[in-house]
Amino acid sequence: MSKFEAIQKRAIKWINGQQFDHYSDIVFYEKQKELKILPIRSKFIHNSITLFYKIVNDLVSISLPEYITVVEAGTMRYTRSTASVIEGLDTSTYTCSIVPNCDSFRNSFFYRTMLLWNALPAYVRQTEKISIFKTKLTEFLWSSDVCWPD
Repeated sequence: MSKFEAIQKRAIKWINGQQFDHYSDIVFYEKQKELKILPIRSKFIHNSITLFYKIVNDLVSISLPEYITVVEAGTMRYTRSTASVIEGLDTSTYTCSIVPNCDSFRNSFFYRTMLLWNALPAYVRQTEKISIFKTKLTEFLWSSDVCWPD
């Protein structure tokens, strides 16, 4: 990841005509925001979640594996975090029927991206059009202080 970040930093310096300047992490982040270029880690997350959106909404010919399903309200205990699912307001939360016991499964695309997907607010997940979804997702990634998993 650090190599990708270094390439992105060089590209931003080149865009700004400041190839020989040194950017601190804070300055680099501000330059990314000015140019509306997501940090590379966030861009990878954006791409994964966008593909998951396309899969869930049948916009691509990839289907969800059988072990990933929509959460059913009757299977959950009522808490503040599950209230919207139980009350039927959130129909876009997914669960995995397999308990991950090895890193290869835990880091697989579907399991990893399902966790990222569930961490999004429902208003982002339940967007009707892909273009609006991408805009809301980008805005959420810029505004969130969420520590996203690798």
